[in-house]
Amino acid sequence: MSDSRGFAGKGSSDSDNFKFDMSGLENLIDVMNSKKKVQVGIWGGSHPSQKGQTETNADIGYKNEFGFITKFKGKSVPVPARPWLRPAFTEKNVEEMVKRAVDFLKKSVKSKDAALFFNGIGIAAMNIIQKAFNDSGYAGKPWAPNRPSTVKLKGSSMPLIDTGNLRRAVVYKVVG
Repeated sequence: MSDSRGFAGKGSSDSDNFKFDMSGLENLIDVMNSKKKVQVGIWGGSHPSQKGQTETNADIGYKNEFGFITKFKGKSVPVPARPWLRPAFTEKNVEEMVKRAVDFLKKSVKSKDAALFFNGIGIAAMNIIQKAFNDSGYAGKPWAPNRPSTVKLKGSSMPLIDTGNLRRAVVYKVVG
């Protein structure tokens, strides 16, 4: 039996032998020494954003993150960058992820399962990004509104949301 400080032993006098329970610390070291890392975003491949299209959600995500030129009524029209992924990793959002990571780290150490920690970080980051789609931006930094011509064309004023496929395509994976 151990007390709240991790000490275990018999008896109640100072002369009795005590043993420090290091298993929690050893588990923490195992988690921190793991070669794993978390990646969050949209992976390309053969998943078109909509039926009949060749453009993937990864293509659309990239174009919106950095801006692009499109053809509209025979003219080249610049579409400004509308960053949706990189702002997830600003100081305020990272603070939120760290708070959640501490909880997952405690659970990971207790359960001796490093994957719990890394999956927890992935879920936290993915949730922050998907929440931005629901809120049309990140706390204190809303996305620029759609132009009236864009609203008319797609029938919605929600920036970055047309079918919802881009938002649903945001995932995480643990690698390493």
